Amino acid sequence: MATTSVLANPYVELDSTDVTDQCSSAVVTSTIEQLEDTAFGSSARTYTAGLQANEITIEMMISYGASEIEGLLDGLVGTKFDTVIGASSATPAADNPVYTLTNGYLSSFTPINASLGTLQTVSITISGGALTRAVA
Repeated sequence: MATTSVLANPYVELDSTDVTDQCSSAVVTSTIEQLEDTAFGSSARTYTAGLQANEITIEMMISYGASEIEGLLDGLVGTKFDTVIGASSATPAADNPVYTLTNGYLSSFTPINASLGTLQTVSITISGGALTRAVA
């Protein structure tokens, strides 16, 4: 039985810029590739840990201007940077894990995603890099 519930309102930082107020979704996926280490004579396949293959996907409302989301993302495409996602704030705690993706890579983004009568949004995926978890 769950002892703690978290209302989804995470903290999001891209390249040292707090973009929390523009985000509507953030997903952190932690992956360690599996490498087969089965030897001759084994009766079952076995595996060992390989490299991290992490990614963070963020959905945000796009805004335009020198210090807005479109300008920030335009400058980050094709570069490595750090991304910080906290469950509810930037301060790590046992009930608020904060994940940092160091040297994640943004390969593309869609600067205009418009439909009549809707807010413009952009979805980005930051791939690669080392993922760490802080709780204190």
